Amino acid sequence: MCRDEAGFDVDPGSIVAWGVTSGADIYCWVTTDDDPDRWPVLTYVRYTDEMQLHPLGMAEFLRRLLNDTAFRQGKISVVLQDEVSFVNWRNA
Repeated sequence: MCRDEAGFDVDPGSIVAWGVTSGADIYCWVTTDDDPDRWPVLTYVRYTDEMQLHPLGMAEFLRRLLNDTAFRQGKISVVLQDEVSFVNWRNA
């Protein structure tokens, strides 16, 4: 599926899921580099049924996802508030 759908050749064994949204989107790392700081983010967006490769680390991907509404378009199946904040499990 990765080879045909995303337009790149990735061994499925090198994909590690690290997050999922309430809209069933899946966020992954592509672990083909020996340096984990260089692992790009691969997303599967459920409502478009497509995979997207982002040449960003997880922290930068999440920062842009939460702070940049233009970046957010097409990368998440749920609607986020304009202003988002981190809620610790102790505060939930």
